Amino acid sequence: MKWLAAYMGRATPRWLLLLAALTIPALSTLVLLDIDASSLARGHLVNQHQSRDPASSTAHAHASDGSSSALLTSGPYLSELSDLAFLELAKQPNGSNWTLLGHHLRLFNATYAAQTWVSSVGLVAASRVSRLSLSRMELILTSFRLLERSLFPWLGKQPVQPGMADRTSARRRRGGRDGRDGQDDLGGLGGLSVEHVRAAAGRGIVMTTGTKYATMAKFAIFALRHAGSVLPVEIVYCGESDMAADARSMFDQLANVTLVDMSSMMGGDCSNGWQLKPFAVLASSFRQVILMDADTIFMQPPETLFDNPSFIQTGALLFRDRTLPYGTWRGGPGINEMLDEVAAPFKGDLLFNASRVVAKQSAVEIDSGVVVWDKDRAMPAILAACLMNSRPYRDSLYARSYGDKESFWLAHEALRMPFALGRGNGGSIGAYNSSTNQVCGHLYHPDDAMRPLWLNGGLGRPRVPITLGTTGKSRSSTSTSGHYVLSLTHWATEESGNATWSSQTEPFCLKVNGGVVRGSLDEGELAMSQFLEETWRFMFVGGGPATE
Repeated sequence: MKWLAAYMGRATPRWLLLLAALTIPALSTLVLLDIDASSLARGHLVNQHQSRDPASSTAHAHASDGSSSALLTSGPYLSELSDLAFLELAKQPNGSNWTLLGHHLRLFNATYAAQTWVSSVGLVAASRVSRLSLSRMELILTSFRLLERSLFPWLGKQPVQPGMADRTSARRRRGGRDGRDGQDDLGGLGGLSVEHVRAAAGRGIVMTTGTKYATMAKFAIFALRHAGSVLPVEIVYCGESDMAADARSMFDQLANVTLVDMSSMMGGDCSNGWQLKPFAVLASSFRQVILMDADTIFMQPPETLFDNPSFIQTGALLFRDRTLPYGTWRGGPGINEMLDEVAAPFKGDLLFNASRVVAKQSAVEIDSGVVVWDKDRAMPAILAACLMNSRPYRDSLYARSYGDKESFWLAHEALRMPFALGRGNGGSIGAYNSSTNQVCGHLYHPDDAMRPLWLNGGLGRPRVPITLGTTGKSRSSTSTSGHYVLSLTHWATEESGNATWSSQTEPFCLKVNGGVVRGSLDEGELAMSQFLEETWRFMFVGGGPATE
């Protein structure tokens, strides 16, 4: 503590050390979240935050959170946590005030870290190690529970998943994976979010869909199995009105696939769209989760993502979208506004300091067709993404960006929680046109060795069988305007942010210029491509049922 006090130029209260205690076996390893009392009195928040892996991020943030200065107390940080009037504001969300949202999320993150540690070692032991009185410890834990229940009121509700309720109840009764005494109420000593992590187990894939894109999701599962994946899949939807009985029956017939009805958890706000995706991760039974869109196609087993060194290091893996002109596609200025607000203390010192959007080089940053999370390490960021995709924040998010895409990145930046990025910016996979020197196809992502890993957008248009309408019932239209099926032979990708796209019509085409790398599929990848094309034509053009 003496070196830190000397560094800050002032005395530092000992009790502040507990605020970011980590859930790791070595109890002596703590993250220091140092908040200066005199700065708080002026409305400034000084935050020094080390990541779980010191090698993954060494950045420090020293910035002001001026918009919330009127809410901050003149005493030390503990006074802020005990100011129930301030914490109660979390129950009255203001969709236009992302600065206050970010501040509440960071308070929750700090108390979550302390709560996680306390729940692992016990209150008395934590008090003894930290040299804090029980009353001070209990104040921090009370603040955690108040913030948790105020910010995330849906957290204690359970989705309907055949077989999952029994497994969850069993874990609760035996106190989770470590055999400690459990609680009937998920709150308990650990809090709802901490207990949720303890109840999750294993690895798996989560997709959201309804009746309209059910066949697309089925195709994605066929592609997964053909690529060699054995991961279990959970299909998330919003009640019977969202997914018809015949679609549910179709998924029930697929091996290692489980349906999850989110309507009981989200109520009237449950509608199948972008906003459901982070909630699907939260509701899944898996500890390590691959969230993938129904139109995502894997060319390799997605299990490889869990072995990615960057994911192992951070517990979160995101992928970058195409480099598109700043200000187009509802992107650019609005994203920077939200980033400046929700991550205000870290402005100019972001974790992802090479952002194309921040540099005004691209309109979009993240492709949320695949998001990989370890709940054990990323739960606060998952909850933050859920909150951003729920009302009233969702209206602001979708007005200033293109759907859910940027919320995953913004959540991590707001909390300064490390995350990894896949290699390169979004590219194109399809066919090479030598006359225009373009690769025309769908959104493409390689692995670290620059081989095809996954693509987004399905394999053609339309993305519903041409013999079906959006309700899943037969229709007689035979129009083929805009219809196509991709034959995957070539790919192109770039890492420089220097890309020229032709995006007026689908499929989009990426110009192979100085910053773009072009390649072709090898023999095994071409065989995978042939299977995908034949299966797509059968399911979406031929109209017959496909089998695994």
